[in-house]
Amino acid sequence: MRLPTNSEHDRREQDRNLKELSFSRLPYLQRVAQLKEQKFPLFFYKYHSLHSNNPENPDEKWEHARDYFINSRFYLSAAVNFNDPFDMKADVKDSVPKEKKQYFLDKTIKRLLPHLTQEQRVLKIKSILNEPEGLSMILKSALGEAARSFGVSCLSTEPCNILMWSHYANHHRGMVFQFNYAKDIHSFQWLQPVVYSNEYPVLEYFERRFNNRFAVALLRKHCGWAYEKEWRFVIPDRANTYQSFNSKILTSVILGCRIESKAEDRVRAMIDEREKLGLGHVKLYRAKQHEARYRLVLSK
Repeated sequence: MRLPTNSEHDRREQDRNLKELSFSRLPYLQRVAQLKEQKFPLFFYKYHSLHSNNPENPDEKWEHARDYFINSRFYLSAAVNFNDPFDMKADVKDSVPKEKKQYFLDKTIKRLLPHLTQEQRVLKIKSILNEPEGLSMILKSALGEAARSFGVSCLSTEPCNILMWSHYANHHRGMVFQFNYAKDIHSFQWLQPVVYSNEYPVLEYFERRFNNRFAVALLRKHCGWAYEKEWRFVIPDRANTYQSFNSKILTSVILGCRIESKAEDRVRAMIDEREKLGLGHVKLYRAKQHEARYRLVLSK
C-alpha cells in the first residue's frame, strides 16, 4: 500500500484554500446563490441559556453571550464534558498491515520520545507490536485523551426547534444567535456536519493525519439526536479555548418566547454597545408560540 505523501496532502489543502478564496471574492448575493445551488446552509444557529448553574459566577452565561456579541469568539468545550455519554465513542480498529503500523509508530515515537536512538525505536516498536492487548488499551486511552483535548463548539441549522429551546436555552428563557455563512467563509473553516447513525464510527488508529484521526468520532451521534441538525467546530488540541470569528457573521438574535424583561433589556444593551463599536448590525427577533399548532414563529 502506497502511503500519501506530505506533498499530496499539501496540494489538497492548497486546493481547498484556493476554492475558499475564490468563493470569498464573489459579491455577497452570488455567494448566497452558490450556497443555495449547492444546498449548503446559509445560516447556523447557537442556542444559548442566560441562566448559570455556577453559584460562584451567576453572570457566567452573560459573559459567554458577550463573547458572541462583543468579543466575536466561540468557546471550544472538551467533548468529555458533553451531556451525551455516547459522544466521542468509536469502534477502534487495528487492522492495517504491519509495515504501516511500523511506519506510524516510528513517526509517533520520534515525536514523543525524541531522545531514543534508531535502534531503541526499533526495539520499542517490536515490543508494542508483540503485545496486542497492550496496544488495544493504548488505542482506547488515546480516544479518551482526544475527548479531553479536542475543542468543540456546536451549532444547528434549525432556529425554531421546541426541544432545543427547552434543553439549551433555559426553557425558552434564553436566546439564539444567528450566524451567516456567506458573510465570511473563513470563520467557518472548521465547521462540519454531524452524521446520525445507530452504529459507532469505525476508527482506524493508524491513519495518516495524526491530529485529526479522532474527528470522525466527534462527528457521529445516535440517530435519536437527528432533530438537532447539528454542525460542529472540531479543532485538535484546543479544548477550553476560544476560536475567533469575523464580527460581521453575527447577523441576528432571537429572543425566547419566555424571556424575562430584565434579560431582554440586557440583550438590547449589548446590541447597542456592539453597534457603537462598529462590530456590525444585528437584527432582533422574538420567538412566539403559534396559536393553533405546536410550533414557534418569529416576529421582528
